[in-house]
Amino acid sequence: MHPTSAIEADAVEQPMLFRWRKPLTEDTLLRWARRYGSVPTDLLRFWSSTGGGEAFETETFLSPVGDPATGDDIESVTSSYRQAGLAPGWIVFHVGLGLSAFHPIDGRFAWFDQRTGEPTQVFKSLDVWYRGTLRHEYAVRYAL
Repeated sequence: MHPTSAIEADAVEQPMLFRWRKPLTEDTLLRWARRYGSVPTDLLRFWSSTGGGEAFETETFLSPVGDPATGDDIESVTSSYRQAGLAPGWIVFHVGLGLSAFHPIDGRFAWFDQRTGEPTQVFKSLDVWYRGTLRHEYAVRYAL
């Protein structure tokens, strides 16, 4: 079957860049966040819209309600990286080209090139993190 419009043609030729789980309710997120003391509000808004999921070809945004069996949950992934040497206090929310985490005490976001130890870059918001990491990497490739 041949596409009948330019939009359909683009959909056939372009890869699906984002595959989100499903939005999470505020009640679910707040109940989960209480265990950490504080979770950045921009990250909570992101999860309330997406629930986590996949982006580009290699990036996984972990979910507060993810499944440990599929490796997309925050608790088991964070625990695994802590055992491997991730600096204490960081909570992993993204894995892919690098490892990304937030710090519940001060709300910072961090990028870990080596996936353990101390962060190689620190950001003040989710937006600044995205622009300095994933968007920087994928902007040219996907004409973002």
